[in-house]
Amino acid sequence: MNLDRFSVRVVRPFSLFSGTQSYRIGLLLACLVSLSCSSRKPVAIFSASDGPKRVLLELAVTQAERSRGLMFRSRLDEDRGMLFVFPDIGRPAFWMKNTYLDLDILFLSPEGVVVDLFERLPPCPMDPCPRYTPRSPAKYVLEVSGGFVDRHAVRKGDRIRFENVPGVPSL
Repeated sequence: MNLDRFSVRVVRPFSLFSGTQSYRIGLLLACLVSLSCSSRKPVAIFSASDGPKRVLLELAVTQAERSRGLMFRSRLDEDRGMLFVFPDIGRPAFWMKNTYLDLDILFLSPEGVVVDLFERLPPCPMDPCPRYTPRSPAKYVLEVSGGFVDRHAVRKGDRIRFENVPGVPSL
């Protein structure tokens, strides 16, 4: 057999990226997937009479965030709320100055139990604004749209569970 008549051609597999580039792109994609999975939104879950009710949360963790709260907002959707996280258990006072919508305010123990609540608090157009303070110490305060408590039969003693809230255990 004459091998001169047959040419052997080495074919390299086609690659859009070099090996190092492919590795880097794969690593980048893995990081992006990891970030998207770990960046789930914080939620509060109520055991309502009509089934579990999930509320997407904005967090007020710093003093500045807690001071601003939901001021200057003209609306708050039914499935939205703001969770105020305090460094210590206490009796924080809330008011409705510069708040343009009715709110329900729930004061929660470190275990997520509703220790006190105020319903349908109206905006305060001018000073002095009334202050709302819980009768029992609280670690967290949850503000939701006015009427939420009534619509979902939330009561003192109910437990609210949290998911994906940094620094707050899934209660």
